[in-house]
Amino acid sequence: MLYVPFCSWGQLRRQSEPKRRRRLNLERLEDRTVLSDLIEPPLRASQGQGLRTILTEQMGTTLVEDQTVSGAMTYDGLFVGPTLQVNPGELLDVTIVNQLAISSSLHTHGLHVSPSGNSDNVFLEIGQGQSVDYQIAIPANHPQGLYWYHPHFHHLVDEQLFRGLSGMLVIGRPDGGFPELDGLRQRLLGLKPIEVDGEGSVVDPNLSNPSRAVFTVNGQVNPTIRIAPGELQVWNVANIQSAFYDLQLDGHTLYVVAEDGQPLTRPVAMDVLRMEPGKRFSVIVQGGDPGTYEFRTLGFDDGTRVWPARVLATLVTEGDPALPREIPSVLTPPANYFTDLRNEQVAVTRTALFGAGRFSFTINGQVFDPDTVVFQPQLNTVEEWVLSNNTLLSHPFHLHQDSFQVTALNGVPVDKENFQDTVNIPPRQGDQNGSVTIRIKFTDFTGKFVFHCHVTLHEDLGMMAVVEVVDGGPNPPPAGLGQRFLDYSAHSALHDPGGALLHAGLGSAVLPTGYESEANLGGTGASFAGHLVANHTANFSFFGGMAGSMLEVGPMQHNPG
Repeated sequence: MLYVPFCSWGQLRRQSEPKRRRRLNLERLEDRTVLSDLIEPPLRASQGQGLRTILTEQMGTTLVEDQTVSGAMTYDGLFVGPTLQVNPGELLDVTIVNQLAISSSLHTHGLHVSPSGNSDNVFLEIGQGQSVDYQIAIPANHPQGLYWYHPHFHHLVDEQLFRGLSGMLVIGRPDGGFPELDGLRQRLLGLKPIEVDGEGSVVDPNLSNPSRAVFTVNGQVNPTIRIAPGELQVWNVANIQSAFYDLQLDGHTLYVVAEDGQPLTRPVAMDVLRMEPGKRFSVIVQGGDPGTYEFRTLGFDDGTRVWPARVLATLVTEGDPALPREIPSVLTPPANYFTDLRNEQVAVTRTALFGAGRFSFTINGQVFDPDTVVFQPQLNTVEEWVLSNNTLLSHPFHLHQDSFQVTALNGVPVDKENFQDTVNIPPRQGDQNGSVTIRIKFTDFTGKFVFHCHVTLHEDLGMMAVVEVVDGGPNPPPAGLGQRFLDYSAHSALHDPGGALLHAGLGSAVLPTGYESEANLGGTGASFAGHLVANHTANFSFFGGMAGSMLEVGPMQHNPG
């Protein structure tokens, strides 16, 4: 294995200069007229022998544009972690060193790899001051594409992701490795907002308000992307935080060639791309007439918060026209797991109801329990899952290890001929639950993993469940699942600096923005009061402000998130 160090020239320059603490001036950053060109995160890439690298999780300062922000959690001090690249058939060997004051873990989002041992195992814990060496074997037939990585320790996912712990992960080539796209400029765009207070520090996630966020691409605010008239480029876009986007490029059509790292066999023309948390798309962009065009998000209301319309980047078309090249009508990826599961026999049909309880988010009426297997599929079988949402909130569903095919939206059949690993379950309309129907073929790997809502606050508050793929004779899922209902706090075992555990109704409670009304949740008849947060010190010494409790039900266990 080869350890590949990394350091871009820009990073060398910045490291050599003394860092000055400056307030992140939102108006100056978002309204400036002199824009910097897009810079991609530092790359740690396989040299044909796999990748061995070390990522250090740390609390402290980071740079957004040229300004220092405190209270961040980062990999190696970078607001957008280094991009990791490895090829099909190789080993991704990543040591995570935890220098945080809280536990952590690692999840490689979207990879079809083993969930066991030191592979993509979200049940592992990296304690404070400890390290874990993850050895993730990439199958030789794994699709090339864009994935990402982030912590997945239950109760703390929202905190760690919000403060900056995420980065992109590429298998082979990010667009899928299509020969039809050989020679095209490949760009990586990691979408990641940040919220800071007047002192230049990342705000408490419980007080998040997207309208105050700075929306970045690769940690830059409204960078310039250059293209020649007629030139084809591939933009590989990853939503590596918990925001929602409706993406549009003025004057241009986006031709989708891959979704969630899974290749398509023909480009699909889109004017607007919905990107829920965790989503990735690879799209062809063709340069138009010379001029300036805005790459923007149109805004999105997820039922809790209104994500604002913002310009994310500026496309500048300039220079001599490129040699004529047509957008291909057919794509032939070197590897593709897709088979149309609508033509295969369904072994089991299941329902997963995404709901809300008192101080909790639930699946089938229960909060996450790492010791309870909710669904137990057989290896090499196809299952149909109906994902139902009886709240007024959006719930982006994500399944670990195995991608799936969407076959219906709100009961209406859809014609999708590709797999994906993340899909938004629309909210309830009137008395009709929102729903998505999917089919999954469980292949290659047995073991336990999870599915969950990728609004990480919902996940931390219980909206996650365990799947165990087994290989053997008939073994039905445990009886009685979904009958149990627990009132649960995502942070019931965390304490404030004085050691006093907060309880519901005590202390000065603050509701996460947008959760003030139980009417936002609906569907269960149970109220949702938000979760309490402690007044915390500026040095974030006790978990950076995620020290609340809604209702104590026992100590926090070693659980994935």
